[in-house]
Amino acid sequence: MRGAKEFRDAGSLEALKGLGQESALSIRGTVRADSRAPGGYEIDLLDAEVLNEVHDYPITPKEHARSF
Repeated sequence: MRGAKEFRDAGSLEALKGLGQESALSIRGTVRADSRAPGGYEIDLLDAEVLNEVHDYPITPKEHARSF
């Protein structure tokens, strides 16, 4: 992640890596154009707060029984 060296709390950055699908975040950073990025923009992240952490969201790809 570009900008990670300026991130205020390295522990928080590590916590973001383990978030599941549909987790909610509040982030602060600088938006910049980047032609390599999907959609053409990237965010240089400065700060992030986890508002709601979700794991095993119901539509997350996983094994299902035949009865599903």
